[in-house]
Amino acid sequence: MDEALLRQLTDDDPEQRLKAVLQAGEPGEGPAPAALVEGLIRRLHDPHPGIIQAALETLTRLVEAGRATVGAEPLARAVALAEHDSALVRAEAIGALGVFGPQLDDPPRVARLLAALEDPDPEVRRTAAAACGDLKLESARERLALALDDADLGFEAAFALASLGDRRARPALERALDDRRTRLDALEGLARLGDPAARPAVEALTRGWRTAWVDRLSAWSTLLVLGVPEAGARIAERTSSRRMEERTYALFLLGRHRVQEGRDVVAAVAASRTDRQRETAIDALGRYGDEAAETALLALIDSPREDREARITAVRALAYVEGERARSTRLRLGRDPDPLIQQAAAWSPPS
Repeated sequence: MDEALLRQLTDDDPEQRLKAVLQAGEPGEGPAPAALVEGLIRRLHDPHPGIIQAALETLTRLVEAGRATVGAEPLARAVALAEHDSALVRAEAIGALGVFGPQLDDPPRVARLLAALEDPDPEVRRTAAAACGDLKLESARERLALALDDADLGFEAAFALASLGDRRARPALERALDDRRTRLDALEGLARLGDPAARPAVEALTRGWRTAWVDRLSAWSTLLVLGVPEAGARIAERTSSRRMEERTYALFLLGRHRVQEGRDVVAAVAASRTDRQRETAIDALGRYGDEAAETALLALIDSPREDREARITAVRALAYVEGERARSTRLRLGRDPDPLIQQAAAWSPPS
């Protein structure tokens, strides 16, 4: 761990403290050091609102990435900060309430989230609606339904209601398909809702000749969830796209939905040492989560001819497989001399 970063978190100069907080939130692998997490928690009491906001954002990012856990004290502090004078701090605190701590039905948390739905700042209200949906707060259902026609909050309320399985969300989400700014989130919301009545609206999006490739693939992904199995074959077709980004997304979706029509493609790319999308395919293979995927990943991990990056990706992908061989291999590799292999073996998919 960088001792200089820990010292910088307590520097007398607020600019230095802010730089340290932001640096702590940069992407990384493996668990964040406990001392660093504690240092960030102390910054939740900083006299400067901008540092408090940044500390909340960094802690939230670490928790969401599975790199840190926080207990009762930072949760209580986030509840208190949700009433801060600064709307920016309030919004970050409300976002943190969506992920902090193990007791997601904690009464002070729930009460503060419900109150934030009435906050005078629209960004705070939107963040509160998102957190209510992520936590599936039944007590927020009717308040969210009343907000469906709110110009500032309507879409976020619909998305949250979709997470609660409330079909009143469908009309607002379908209308949002017409706006490129909200289209991808609307498709995700309709997938969460799982209402087959949304199929015509989503199918129409796949037929539009001006529909962007990412929107079209996302629409097919949503149709799979809505019970249209032939959408899987359409996703598999796009693994031959000449666009690298489109091919990457298609491979990911095949694994995410365990599309059997695409398994052979995923396996072939995962086995190819010259394919630039190999690591994406290895991850997708793990997402199939079955014995065949387990066997292929174990063979890749144990092959002396494989490069380090492919082995690391395969070890991480084993986390999607529940087989006994996968579990015992991850335990064994947790003692591997390569620290990145150890981190990959300890990794778990976000819940």
